[in-house]
Amino acid sequence: MKYVKCRKMRLLALNFFWVSVALIMVSSCAITNNKTQKDVNAFTSSNNMVSNNKMKTRINASNETNFPPIKESFLSSSAMSWVICNTGEIMLSTDAGQSWYPLVIKLGEVDTIHFLNKKTGWLVNSKGEVWRTEDGGQNWLNISTLKPGTESDWEYTSTLQVNFSNEKQGWLIEAFSVWRTEDGGSNWKRILDSSTANWKGQPTKGTFLSTPKAFITTTEAEIYITDNRGINWRMIHLGKSVTIEDIYFINERVGWLSGYSNSQDGGIFFRTNNGGISWKQYGQIDSNIYIDSIQFLNINEGWIAGGKTISESDFQAVLLHTLDGGETWNEINIGKDEKYFHKIYFESSENGWCVSDDKVYRIRNGKLSIIFDTFKL
Repeated sequence: MKYVKCRKMRLLALNFFWVSVALIMVSSCAITNNKTQKDVNAFTSSNNMVSNNKMKTRINASNETNFPPIKESFLSSSAMSWVICNTGEIMLSTDAGQSWYPLVIKLGEVDTIHFLNKKTGWLVNSKGEVWRTEDGGQNWLNISTLKPGTESDWEYTSTLQVNFSNEKQGWLIEAFSVWRTEDGGSNWKRILDSSTANWKGQPTKGTFLSTPKAFITTTEAEIYITDNRGINWRMIHLGKSVTIEDIYFINERVGWLSGYSNSQDGGIFFRTNNGGISWKQYGQIDSNIYIDSIQFLNINEGWIAGGKTISESDFQAVLLHTLDGGETWNEINIGKDEKYFHKIYFESSENGWCVSDDKVYRIRNGKLSIIFDTFKL
């Protein structure tokens, strides 16, 4: 289990780093529970508009250009697809990943991107600047910057996830806090952070419904649930030995989460039928399989992806399919020499994508084909 141990060691090292930073931050200021909501003022002017003059340059698989491994990604047929590489290169696609446009404008080091459709999207960089495009990434406007309140009890670190359910309502998960906007990103309120009662760890992942309900996971195996867009939160604790990798809800009541246990080999998989209030370990999954990503189309059909150990020091990427809500799983023969899948996206039973360290695969009728390769573009 050398690969798994390395993953856990990196997680422990990362957690130690963030805890150290948090202690430094806490020692320099007092944090109280009545400071959970902070406003960030927007600023907009013509000086904050930048254009992607090389946007019309289309890159196909026949081009010879090297890119470093993948940092973040999103694949879709209805919205803009994008890939962020580890050193900042960004590629956009309007045709579900068959061809790619480079985003070459100077927006700083990009943490993450979200597109609502093929025109409207948001980007957050390493300075906490929020940029918006309404023309598919050709022009970007700096609409706001995440900043501490007057008490200066917080400092921006990095954005893990940004998500919009429509053009007005959005969420942002920062390394130590969770933010909410009601006006398309011009103004943000910090609604969950270390000053929240009983808060432990750092936020890691969120799943956001079109309703006011949202779910946030943390490094301490906790799930924070809100029914009113972050005004109030309820905390559910899974157990000290659980590390959560992904969480996915198909509606307000039915959801799944994956991860692994620090006390046993193999991945673990949970399901809830009551909106996250209680969770049951679910499904028969081999002890040599580790799960990083979940996707469900409905309460019955879904997929999980990750890797399985094939030797002391080697992994093989794995993709599993269920038709009974996760109670039983069938492994899909991917037919590729890939080590690990970190993310999956499915829009129908026959149409999806898998993302590894350096490749994006298109899935059609159970067959995988490479549509993005960081070393062969």
